[in-house]
Amino acid sequence: MNRRNFLQQSCSICITTLMSSWLIEACSVSNKLMQTQLHGQEVELNANLLQDGHFQIIEASTLRYRIAVKQEQNGQYLALLLMCTHARNPVTLTGNSFYCPLHGSRFDDQGNVVQGPAQKPLIHLPVNVDEQGKLHIQLLPWMIES
Repeated sequence: MNRRNFLQQSCSICITTLMSSWLIEACSVSNKLMQTQLHGQEVELNANLLQDGHFQIIEASTLRYRIAVKQEQNGQYLALLLMCTHARNPVTLTGNSFYCPLHGSRFDDQGNVVQGPAQKPLIHLPVNVDEQGKLHIQLLPWMIES
């Protein structure tokens, strides 16, 4: 194989990988993506949107990463920052688990590492429910674009 063929095949593989990662994200998130606004350093949403036990993906214009939220079987709420703990790349929801297309890390439905190179689980965000049934997901300042 000459250098030209090698470069053509390598570029084809890279483009195919990028396109498949985009397709996975587009298919898995399209019907679960919810646009919202930040209220100070928290995200608010109605708890009744999460009663099916599946993840809802939250996105806001000033939020650096998306958030996956779901109601657990015990009635508690789980909110995960969709940022890979290996290289801070956005993580995508694939079925009921998470995948980082940059280096291939995989996380289970609780955010625990299933496959590296990531060594730490996804960041769990504190969730409170008020008397009106609204969830309040607490953020840290670095998660918000200035």
